[in-house]
Amino acid sequence: MEKYLILSSQTPPTVPGTLHVISGKSNPYGSPDNSLYLLVGDATSKKIESLIPDAGVVLPGRSEKFKEKDFLLTFYHFNDLHGHLVRFTPRGEDPVISRMAWQIREKQKSVVSDPHKAVMVFSAGDDCIGSVFDELLGSTSQNFQIHAGYHLYSALGVDAACLGNHDFDLGSELLASSIKQNAQFPILTANLSGCSEIDKYCYPAAILVVKGVRIGIIGLVTQAELKITNPQCVVTDPVFVTKNLISVMRPCCDVVVILSHLGYSLSDSSIPMVNAGDVELAQSLPYGSVHLIIGGHSHHELNAQGLSPTNIVNGIPIVQTGALGRFLGQVDLKVGRKGAAVTNVRLIPTASLPVEQNFENEFTQPVLSQARSLFSRTLGTVADDPDLNTDIVRNSYASGELALANFITDAIFFRMKMANQPVDLAMIDSSSLRSGLAVGKLVTFGDWFNVMPFADTIRIYRLTGKQLYDLIQDNASRIDCPNEPHTERGFLQFSKQIRYSIVLGSNQSVPKAVQITVNAQPIEDQFEDEFLVAGTNFIREYAGGWEKLDIQQRNIHLINLHKHRYSDTDIFLRREIVAYIQEMGGVTREAGAICDGRLTVLDSIPVVITALSVDQFISTISEQKHAMAGSVIAMSAAQAVALGQACVSITLQNRLDAQEISKHKLSQLVEIKELLMKSGVQDANAIAEFVTLRESGQELKGKEILCNLPAQISRLSIQAAAILENFRPLVNERVRDDLEISINLLCGTAHTANLLLDSNLRIWPDEDLLIKFEPQLNELINSLDQLKPAQRIRSNK
Repeated sequence: MEKYLILSSQTPPTVPGTLHVISGKSNPYGSPDNSLYLLVGDATSKKIESLIPDAGVVLPGRSEKFKEKDFLLTFYHFNDLHGHLVRFTPRGEDPVISRMAWQIREKQKSVVSDPHKAVMVFSAGDDCIGSVFDELLGSTSQNFQIHAGYHLYSALGVDAACLGNHDFDLGSELLASSIKQNAQFPILTANLSGCSEIDKYCYPAAILVVKGVRIGIIGLVTQAELKITNPQCVVTDPVFVTKNLISVMRPCCDVVVILSHLGYSLSDSSIPMVNAGDVELAQSLPYGSVHLIIGGHSHHELNAQGLSPTNIVNGIPIVQTGALGRFLGQVDLKVGRKGAAVTNVRLIPTASLPVEQNFENEFTQPVLSQARSLFSRTLGTVADDPDLNTDIVRNSYASGELALANFITDAIFFRMKMANQPVDLAMIDSSSLRSGLAVGKLVTFGDWFNVMPFADTIRIYRLTGKQLYDLIQDNASRIDCPNEPHTERGFLQFSKQIRYSIVLGSNQSVPKAVQITVNAQPIEDQFEDEFLVAGTNFIREYAGGWEKLDIQQRNIHLINLHKHRYSDTDIFLRREIVAYIQEMGGVTREAGAICDGRLTVLDSIPVVITALSVDQFISTISEQKHAMAGSVIAMSAAQAVALGQACVSITLQNRLDAQEISKHKLSQLVEIKELLMKSGVQDANAIAEFVTLRESGQELKGKEILCNLPAQISRLSIQAAAILENFRPLVNERVRDDLEISINLLCGTAHTANLLLDSNLRIWPDEDLLIKFEPQLNELINSLDQLKPAQRIRSNK
């Protein structure tokens, strides 16, 4: 395919306040009987006073044909295809651009001999990033293969395109190679300047003359989510630039069209936008000063039922076709003696169109065959775990811990360490995890591409411990709560260095993060430390709509992650994870695809009774809505062990002949005491855990927990009492009576723990429970009977 000819290098430097007009070479697959003129220069800084044609260039005047009959222009347009030239489905490959080609070819054939009709085709940007075809772009200009989108657009007959933010994702060098090698149509970016890599391949605007009709086209790129590493490259206010160009282009044009990748409107915060969307742009221009804005970026499907009055802003129609090639847009525009106006607008479902088989065979299939070998490359195996499938990922991503998110965050941490990047932990949001995997099967590159379709790069945030704490608290407020519709809130999943719980609370309360640790240490002890946190350059970008509404509705403070210090890297997330999968042999439990308890979700705040004072503990027990018998017994037993521990410790200080035995007994008692305290904490929260398990269909497991705890408390009490009984011959006389009191207390806690277990078995006479715990209860009763607690201190009384 013949490449698009770049002529700007032959043009003399422009004088400030002017733009040069040069001849360009229009797309040979586009409308016949046309000529192309390109505007060269900077439209971003000074007011443009005039257009200066290059030597030998003469801009045509207004055609006389409008006096005879109205001219009908048909514009076909699309935006945000993101490389979805072919749709890969479980049923096979479904053509997209080859279906568009059928519609466009049929229309072109119907008007080719009509002097009063013409067809034009436009793209409003984001023509790559999001499909396997991205891999054909390579990583540098040296291993660049093909920009599949631009190559097929050229064959489709595209007459002009603007750039989208994602077109820059792989770097300006690759973008320049893409335009140079594959775009046979002009790329228009009026509000972009200073980008030395692509300046000579892009133009502010163009004038295309088709069958005598002069169509002026202005291209605009958004300032949002734009990944440009060249500090000299600047994206400026689109409103100023557009007004600047309109003033000099209108006298030379019969129709003026804007190709805009700004997004629909600032009032719609579903995607980041800066300064102006298409609505704000139209509002700022003179009434009806342009005839059409063909939009992109925000993925709106506008005018499905014909041109909506709400999409005519200040006399200017706005159109957009959604994303991913689901629709092909059509706009009919009449040009006559009294001017020009849009007369018909529609969205054509691409799936409803036939395939243009010649286009498919000649152009699409050769490119597809290049991508197919990449797409089918095997990376490893997937664990046979339902937690990894797409239903779980899409329905439960922000509901709690997720195995596939654990795999990705831990892989990021591992790969960053391998790259000598000193990160402390990693995090992602749902933009890095768009689907799940077929469990128990091989995973191919194409499978993983569906999981992670975007060309996100790693961004490293610098956060203090306090800022990290605030971020985790903020994250808790973004969790999907039960019985509420799920929406994109920017919920973060963290690598294994962070462990915490989220307490949902009541319907009116904001969920809260508790028991946060970083590397097994309480985060509160690390507030002054600095942490390097690996995320992505796109993290939380989809959360804008919820953030705006939530701040209004709940009046809570949300963290703007991007206001913290960060540095971008040129490390591509998907490439790193693919390398990790290959190293580990797949997405397996051994490689980290497992829920390990780093995040737990609770209905209420856990009662950490070991952190309470005696007064607080007593108040907590008396104020609970359920009786905390197990906690009371366990903490009483822990206190009894502590008393016995003191007796052994005092003996150790006063009897040199009992040193070794005393030390051994002491260590045993310390371990039992800690286990009893842990049991007390577990029992305090066991009812809440039981309710959670019951609601998830695991009631028996919850009952087993509530029976196992008193059995464990009784067993530990009996063990401690036996240790202290065996210590009787050695105990120092000063604490002999205290030792007996400790033994009696432990016998009492063992007995009451047995009663609690017996009570639970009475309440739940389940056969499975009785089979498991009745023998344990009998064994505990027998063991308790073997103990010989003192009945009197004064044995002779």
